[in-house]
Amino acid sequence: MNTKIKFAAVKIFPSLILWMMALPVHAQDVEAVLQAPVLTTTGGISINQISTFTPNDSTAGDPYALYLSGNLNFSLFGVVNMPMSFAYTNQQLSKSVSLPFNRFAIAPSYKWVKVYAGYTSMQFSPYSLAGHELFGGGVELTPDNGFKVSALYGRLKKSSIGEDGIDPAYRRMGGGLKVEYQKEKFDVGVSMFKANDASSSANPDSVALAPQDNLSGSINAAVNLTDKIRLSGEYGISALNRNRFNKDLAIFHALKAQLSYTAAIGSIGTTYERVAPNYTTLGAYYMTNDYENMMANFATTIKKINIAINGGYQRDNLEKQKTNTTSRMIYSGTVSSNVNEKLSLSANFSNVQSYTYINDIYSQVTQTNQFQNLDTLNVTQLNYSASFNTAYILQSTKEKRQSMNFNLMYQKAAEAQQYSQFSGNDIYNAALSYQFS
Repeated sequence: MNTKIKFAAVKIFPSLILWMMALPVHAQDVEAVLQAPVLTTTGGISINQISTFTPNDSTAGDPYALYLSGNLNFSLFGVVNMPMSFAYTNQQLSKSVSLPFNRFAIAPSYKWVKVYAGYTSMQFSPYSLAGHELFGGGVELTPDNGFKVSALYGRLKKSSIGEDGIDPAYRRMGGGLKVEYQKEKFDVGVSMFKANDASSSANPDSVALAPQDNLSGSINAAVNLTDKIRLSGEYGISALNRNRFNKDLAIFHALKAQLSYTAAIGSIGTTYERVAPNYTTLGAYYMTNDYENMMANFATTIKKINIAINGGYQRDNLEKQKTNTTSRMIYSGTVSSNVNEKLSLSANFSNVQSYTYINDIYSQVTQTNQFQNLDTLNVTQLNYSASFNTAYILQSTKEKRQSMNFNLMYQKAAEAQQYSQFSGNDIYNAALSYQFS
């Protein structure tokens, strides 16, 4: 661990806790506390078993997979809550997978103070800390005055030299702070996340990997312009040093803006998002970047039927750094309904068309006529999908609950050169389940 790492959040956080604890809060109903049970416990356990058969494949792994998870909550006088959770699997994951499956977490809370310990995660922003799980601790403060403060620190990755030099990793530590303030007509928030690889956790000569350092953050705000119009936006920035040995520093930017209008017939909205090429934050497992997205949506309710429609346009290669440029038209729709207290139905349709123009410099300079590379200039990827889901509650009492669920999904996809006839694969997936609790 690099003990030289310090950032402002660590210094100001103790003072911030003391200041917020001094804020006025509602008096606790002492009589209700005394009448509440001294100790109550609730919990559950889930076991998933999957058997996989792959014919004529000698490289297939263990055909039997076991996934066990559970949770247990202790409540003292109905005021102090202490939930715990665990998960286990018999599957051997590759060292490139950072998500720990064999884990334990505890999150005790009292009034507006909640503490996290063990394997935990938080969602600050898609541009800074985006749900990356870490082993450590955190705190969440939600006093009744509009403020919300979240902070955490711990280990994001274990150090590993890898197997035969494959998938090596440095020990990665990280922490962050987010402060939000919410009122009826507006809210604002700011977050910061810092992560770096401990260069002393692995031998640089034995791994083909450089230690990284990252500081990312975001500012978000939303305001109700009128009772029906709401405007929101978020700006993200990430400074990434891909090699701490030679200061390979790069700074990336991201922007997202949304405008929504609520009327008697439903809600109408539009979204614009732009993420710079190579935008990376160490607080996320996966980061989609180099795209500009423009979307419009409409949602309404007709009696018991909910309808939502989305449509938009997306393109990449914003700074013309790649030889391929892709643009995508997206359409989707969802219809759902709670027919009665027992029956619910939903259906979804999605139509995605992706147009890719391949700007291959070598092909351009070597072709002898304009028709030579027709079969490589334009590729169209089509994806049609539809799904249907129904759920029915057989029994619902204080002692028992039984339900059944049926799901059907269809998907068709292909890649077509120029204007050739659409062809490809068809996928059908059906599931029927019964639940008893």
